[in-house]
Amino acid sequence: RFNMCAMYFGAIYYSARAFMRERWIDLLPALLFAAYVVVFRMDRTSMAVTAIGMAGVVLWHAPWKRLAKVALVILVPALVAVMVLFLAAPSKVEQYTFMFKDALHTVTGTEEGAAEVSVRTLEVAIAKRQVAQHPWIGNGRISHTWNEGGYEQFLGFFYPADVGMLGLVFIYGYPGMLFLYAVFLIAFIYMLRVKGRKDDLLFATSRFLLLALFLDSLTNGQLTQNPAQALLMMGLMHHYSRLSPAGREAAPAMPALGTA
Repeated sequence: RFNMCAMYFGAIYYSARAFMRERWIDLLPALLFAAYVVVFRMDRTSMAVTAIGMAGVVLWHAPWKRLAKVALVILVPALVAVMVLFLAAPSKVEQYTFMFKDALHTVTGTEEGAAEVSVRTLEVAIAKRQVAQHPWIGNGRISHTWNEGGYEQFLGFFYPADVGMLGLVFIYGYPGMLFLYAVFLIAFIYMLRVKGRKDDLLFATSRFLLLALFLDSLTNGQLTQNPAQALLMMGLMHHYSRLSPAGREAAPAMPALGTA
């Protein structure tokens, strides 16, 4: 099982490079990274986040004339691929349709969803109960070295990563959760200070990777498992905010009188 941040980065980076540099061969690795999320990860939030990141970086950074030129070239094969998928693997299509319907039932609280609805509902109830008891300092983590069953030994079936943002409050309390999400806010402020980097491939990728990590953290355990990844993006945005605009070199400092 690969790190999801790496999968998001690969899908977004190669999509951006394909459209920004007109290197259409790069669409192949982009689709491979996306295929891992769809076929092996099979997580609804991860699929949506990957699609948003890939589409966002292309629509935001690629020239519109180039997008219009390749739209038909990509749209027709995509429609053909969807038709083939419906004909060759209808059970797979039905599985993904069921997954997203189940996600809708989970969000709305209806009872039409599968067992996952009741499982998530149970985990949310456990998290809320524990948060009510320890809202400020949280409940902390459990070492699997000393407790092989993890939280299950004390709370029943429960994983903080399954309940997203609520899982952060469960572990760290409300102050800890706000502290971790402040990383995204600070990174966004640094990002707004960056000028003249629209054609910078790494910057384009990083800003949408930051968005992907934020969206992923809302329902998945992105920050409960890998908070350092968001911190890395914040550091990168800080670095870019201190650079001169692309194509412009900072003027050299004038020597003081009598020292030239």
